[in-house]
Amino acid sequence: MNNHPGYSRGPWRKIIFFIYCFCPVTAWVFLLSACPVRAEIRLETIKLPKGFLIELYAGKVEGARSLTLGPKGVVFVGSHRPGKVYALLDRNADQRVEEVITLAEGLESPNGVAFRQGSLYVAEISRILRFEDIVNRLHNPPKPVVVNDTFPRDRHHGWKFIAFWPGEGRWISWLCPTAPSWSPTTRPVPFIASAIKNPVNFSMGVL
Repeated sequence: MNNHPGYSRGPWRKIIFFIYCFCPVTAWVFLLSACPVRAEIRLETIKLPKGFLIELYAGKVEGARSLTLGPKGVVFVGSHRPGKVYALLDRNADQRVEEVITLAEGLESPNGVAFRQGSLYVAEISRILRFEDIVNRLHNPPKPVVVNDTFPRDRHHGWKFIAFWPGEGRWISWLCPTAPSWSPTTRPVPFIASAIKNPVNFSMGVL
């Protein structure tokens, strides 16, 4: 505590009130005015090695994170903050998306996506959802089935990445110092690794 006789009254109180109330507002106004709502994509500024080419595959996919490929060339996309899951359609296989479909919205960080046996699996913070027969119902997506809702609910570094092992098992990783696994069967599956610092996605191969 400051014991200065004029600290709690007079001009000091006005100065402190000004700093606490006005400065944060000014900072936010400056940041919002300085940053464009949507960053312009300038591919010509990206330097590539000789023989490489970069082109825009799809636009207007807000907050795109994880990708997975389904049948008929459909690319499914998860997101973090927007809470949406998308399907990207490239009907003529020219490597450019003609249509972006929002399959679901209002989800809790549906970051992880994986496709298996006709269904799209989506990993939220604490749940795994399954959209059945999704490729045939892109414009009328079904209500998702909750496969598992027992994962930790911590939002800080809690968004999930998901992929399938070739076979029956499903493996899930999230941003924490561990790499847990999960199986679609009822048998328990232990953690497969620990002391991993900030894992971000993963891939699997057969040894």
